[in-house]
Order: sequence, then C-alpha cells, then structure tokens
Amino acid sequence: MYIFYATGEFINAISECTKAIESEDNTEEVSAYLLRGWSYGDQEKHDLAVSDFSKVIEMNPNSYDAYSGRASSYWAEGNYELAISDFSKTIEIDPENKKGDFGRGTAYAAIKKYEVAMSDFDKAIEMDPSFSAAYYLRGKYLSSIGDYASAINDFNAVISNNPNFESAYFNRGCVYVAQVIMN
Repeated sequence: MYIFYATGEFINAISECTKAIESEDNTEEVSAYLLRGWSYGDQEKHDLAVSDFSKVIEMNPNSYDAYSGRASSYWAEGNYELAISDFSKTIEIDPENKKGDFGRGTAYAAIKKYEVAMSDFDKAIEMDPSFSAAYYLRGKYLSSIGDYASAINDFNAVISNNPNFESAYFNRGCVYVAQVIMN
C-alpha cells in the first residue's frame, strides 16, 4: 500500500488500505487509516480524509501526522478555525516541528488574523532559517502593510534559499515598484 501512495497511485493506495483495515489481522490498521487519509486528501476528497484522520486520532490521540493531515484537509475545505485547532494540537505534540506553526499561520492568514499569522511564521523561521515558504508569506504580509524594507529582506531570503522560487522575484519587484510610488 505504501508503494502505491509513494508513486502517486492514490486509488490503488486507497484500495489496499481499505483491505488492510477490513482484514481480521489489522495490525496495520492505524497506518492504513493514516495512509488512506493522505490518499483521500491528495484526491481532494477531504471529507473522507477527515474521517480517516479522526479515526487515527481516536486510536492514537497523540498522532502528530493525523492532526496535521486533518488540519490540512480542514484548511483545504475552508474550515480554518478547525484547521487552527488541529495545527495547535500538532504544536502541542511536537513544538519543535516548524510545520505546525507554519500551517496554523496560513490558517490565521486565511481568516485575516495577520498579526497572529506573522507570529507563527516568525516561529517557523526561527526553527528553520531556510524555510522559504514562511519567509515568502511573511514577506507578502509585510508588503501589504507597507513595511517594504522588511518585505524585501524576506523575499531576498527566499531567493537566497531557493533561487527557483519565481513568485519571490515577482513579489520583490512589486515591492520595489511600491516603494518608488510611495516615495
């Protein structure tokens, strides 16, 4: 079942996971629900993914992967408050994992709670100074509030860490133009 997921054959992965869940020897039950949840998520069947991740959480209340997967599915469905709750749980389970802070930051940004989102992006960057996605989103927010110098610094960090991140070049250019217009 893992090979199907790893090669992007999500329908086959779902089928094999379902067989594992339904088998009498369900020693792989938690892993099968988790993998099937990821597969459903990759198929944009987020309601089914949420169901499987919730089942894993019932069996293992401290499953970082299940909370993270469910949070991502909630986010994809536009259920940002539920995503925030689950990303917060991932931070509680593993406070040193930047993905929890970053994910929660994206959910806060989606509901326009930018200051809180910035705090989460700051924490993610503190944990991993090469985390381009966190710099990028923080840069976009900083440019939107007119903090052009800081936004340029963030876009420069993205470009330095990931020279193929085309949107960072575009957004840095937009900030340069905004600086000229505002001066």
